[in-house]
Amino acid sequence: MNGSAYKLKKVFPVIAMALLLLFSLSPAVDVAYAATIYSTGNDGTALVTIDTDTGVGTVIGPTGISATYGAAFSPDGTLYTVTDSYSVNGHLATFDLTTGAVTTIGGPLGVADMMALEFAADGTLYAGSWDTNSLYTIDTATGVPTLIGSLGFREVMDFAFAPDGTLWATNYEALWTIDLDTGAGTLVNYITGTNGANMGIMFDDDGTLYATEWIPSSNLYTIDISTGAATVVGATGIDYLHGGDFYPAAVPEPGTLLLLGSGLMGLAGLRKRFRGDR
Repeated sequence: MNGSAYKLKKVFPVIAMALLLLFSLSPAVDVAYAATIYSTGNDGTALVTIDTDTGVGTVIGPTGISATYGAAFSPDGTLYTVTDSYSVNGHLATFDLTTGAVTTIGGPLGVADMMALEFAADGTLYAGSWDTNSLYTIDTATGVPTLIGSLGFREVMDFAFAPDGTLWATNYEALWTIDLDTGAGTLVNYITGTNGANMGIMFDDDGTLYATEWIPSSNLYTIDISTGAATVVGATGIDYLHGGDFYPAAVPEPGTLLLLGSGLMGLAGLRKRFRGDR
């Protein structure tokens, strides 16, 4: 066996193990990532994550702009919100998932209390205002809202699309479904078993509805949509949670991409070393 063949035989197991790690790690991390809720917390001043197994919340960082309450992931994994949302001067914005900081888009929305946000599978961003009690779409490139119609109920706080494409809403105390063509809401059930002020709802890929509360040290709940009954998952340890959403399962998380990139650079280093030793 010549020197090159011998060296290749020595490094081949290392290369094989590295490739196995790269291809196996990505889906494993995506599964964990998909089970994590991203939410606004601390009264609209921070981005947080919530573990759906335990309910424990972790602060990522400050938003940098007050009254940042909504949170909705686009299909490509960008997390959108509305800053200064009590005011007509609020802006559509995106979060940095590693720091929590927001970057605004376009000019003022011109609509106050735009806190309910959710993306459809086709990339349409729907929004609800509890000032006008109406449903809108928002252009993610310009930040301009377009009115669809009246919701027919007061104080909408969050939206969530179910896996079947139905848009659900909460207004503190109840669950509603929304007609996307007219904006009209239909009462489904009143929520029971929480401490009230239910301002965040989100469906996972299996159709389980999770909810949070706008109270000190909010709990995470699951809600039976057929009855409205809530079951405690655990205490988040985060105050005044509002809008929340699951990261799109089909999009690799930033941490996964970093790991894959590091692994590929390691393989490139092995290849360079092997060439240099020939």
